[in-house]
Parts: sequence; C-alpha cells; structure tokens
Amino acid sequence: RGRASVGQMKLRPEVTVRLAREPVDFRKQIDGLAMVVGRSLGRDPMCGELFVFHNRRRTALKALYWTPNGFVLLYKRLERHGFKLPVLPETATDAEVSTEALQALLDGFTTRLSI
Repeated sequence: RGRASVGQMKLRPEVTVRLAREPVDFRKQIDGLAMVVGRSLGRDPMCGELFVFHNRRRTALKALYWTPNGFVLLYKRLERHGFKLPVLPETATDAEVSTEALQALLDGFTTRLSI
C-alpha cells in the first residue's frame, strides 16, 4: 500500500486520523492544540495520530501531527461556504475518519461525509 497524500504532506498508510467533535479556538497553535489533544480528547499528541480540528463557523480546519523530529500543523480555510463535517455522537469527543475523507475535506468537498 502506498502513502496517502493529505494536502502536500504524505501520510504513512497506518496513520490514524482523528476528527475532534467540538470546535476549538483557532488562535491556538501547536502547543495549545497539543493540550486540547491531551486534556479534551484524552490522547497523547505525540502518538503519531493526525488530529483534525475545526473552528466554530466550520470555515477552517487545523490538523496536528507528530513526526519523529517535531510537530506539523496544517491549516485549511475555505473562502466560500463551510466544511460539512460528519455528525458525531454527543458522547464522543472525537472519531476516526479515513485519509480519503480528510483529503476530501481539505480539497473543499462540501457534501456530508460518513465516518
């Protein structure tokens, strides 16, 4: 299996993509988002999973990913419309999504995605 391409970054096939349910303050950068991963999602930000966050208006996404030599922060903003994110159960803090679904979001695909 080859590597999945997300934006300009190549992900290893075994990378798990986690989509946060709640919006985050987009003034947060790497350290702030890493704290959200640990405190709100209950996960280790350095575990190798890719964590995807959205703003309240759903017009922007940020993705945080740990590599062996440091964090990578991706940012995508749509100029028109907003992202149509999957509806997550109220009890879930996040959900696993496919790299294909993430790529569709980053490409500005605006139909509902299934998780």
